Amino acid sequence: MKALVAALSLAAIATLSATTSYAQDVQSVTLPSISYVYSSSVVITFNHDSNATTIVRTTPLTKGCTSHGGASCTLTGLIQGAKYKISITQKTTRWILNMTMPLNIDLNRFSQDLGSSTANKSRAAFLAQLALSPNSTSNIEYIVDPTMPADKQRIIKADLNVSAGFWGALRPASIPVRVYLGTSTNFQWIYDNLKNDLVPEALDGGWLDYKLARAKSDGQSFYGGGAAGYGKDGRAVLFFNTGWQSLGDAGEAGIAAHEYTHVMQRYVLNGMGPMLCWVREGHAVYSGFNLGFRTSTAAFRNAWSQIYSGFTGDPSLSGVLKMSQSDWKQWFITNETTTPSQCDPYINYMAGALAFQYLYGTYGWQAVNNFFTYLLPEATKQCGSGLQANSQLSCSSWKTAYRRAFGVSPTDDYSNIGSFIVQELQWTTRQSPLTNDGALKIAPPAAFSNK
Repeated sequence: MKALVAALSLAAIATLSATTSYAQDVQSVTLPSISYVYSSSVVITFNHDSNATTIVRTTPLTKGCTSHGGASCTLTGLIQGAKYKISITQKTTRWILNMTMPLNIDLNRFSQDLGSSTANKSRAAFLAQLALSPNSTSNIEYIVDPTMPADKQRIIKADLNVSAGFWGALRPASIPVRVYLGTSTNFQWIYDNLKNDLVPEALDGGWLDYKLARAKSDGQSFYGGGAAGYGKDGRAVLFFNTGWQSLGDAGEAGIAAHEYTHVMQRYVLNGMGPMLCWVREGHAVYSGFNLGFRTSTAAFRNAWSQIYSGFTGDPSLSGVLKMSQSDWKQWFITNETTTPSQCDPYINYMAGALAFQYLYGTYGWQAVNNFFTYLLPEATKQCGSGLQANSQLSCSSWKTAYRRAFGVSPTDDYSNIGSFIVQELQWTTRQSPLTNDGALKIAPPAAFSNK
């Protein structure tokens, strides 16, 4: 029998009180599926066969239930602290649907839809891999400035521990890491510790002096972290400096997992040389956000919208929202001649993150992992190292690794990535993300979640 889906606008439900129900008769039990749309955002779908009636999807409620032999199938829970109830009961020749939804709820803010099937698949790939991650005991040493707030310590430690297990197949969690946790107002403490700890080459370029100057000039508005390199004892070293930012700030929430991703990259690739800027930073941004918001896709969606709203305010991103698919293809081609030391422009982080959202959603988790494991052997084979001879450019062998992993050359894939970026940016401009403490209304930080 051909599936028939009925989409009914139930906007009137929004005017009901929290204790009133809406009842709808669904005539004819022969309908295999039926969908209801509530507040232009929540889709509640029911499936029926000869044995059971199932609520198969509630967005953003993300629950399901099944009724057998005419028994009721009921979902209850909370949205923004208010109770909801959805039930369906199979009667002889019809279903009875009852819905009790809270008053004046803006469910668009709590949707889990990420704008496209590719984006949704990408998020699903991360969550599926996270569920398979072993509960390995991480080998992380923390050295903490006593002035650092306890709640921010808790978030960073929780995210680093999860990251160590998550990337355990590429970098075993048992390999030690040392982490300095401090504040921007006392960045001198971080500076002195890193000067003592790091090997000299890890301090090349004066980056640490630059950060100290930033901390002195910007104070608590400056926050961040870094995968600084290796200490004199061979341990990977990370540091984080916190400022006044809310626990709902998207950038701060994803930063610990972002920097641990760099620890994994450096271990697998014996350095950063084999990676183009968009590969190195885009992978860390996308991974960091998925792990930092691992307990709530609605919070991830809100944070994703938060950071891409920055496209309208950063000088390095001027005109990005007007770029076409062909413009993005040319941007990626031009990026191939950017050295690994020139990754600071924000666009490398943000365009790269969207590119990895496409790669995970299109080719899957294992293909992306394969890409990183292929990078070093291909570079060693073709260039002897991560860089081209007589050049500071990444070895072009990365293109061979890309084709091996994804079955297509990067040049041919740039058009597909560009099309996805255009679509995703158009979607993000239509969002109205909550910021700072307002974002915490969706979900607490993962370290404070019961999930």
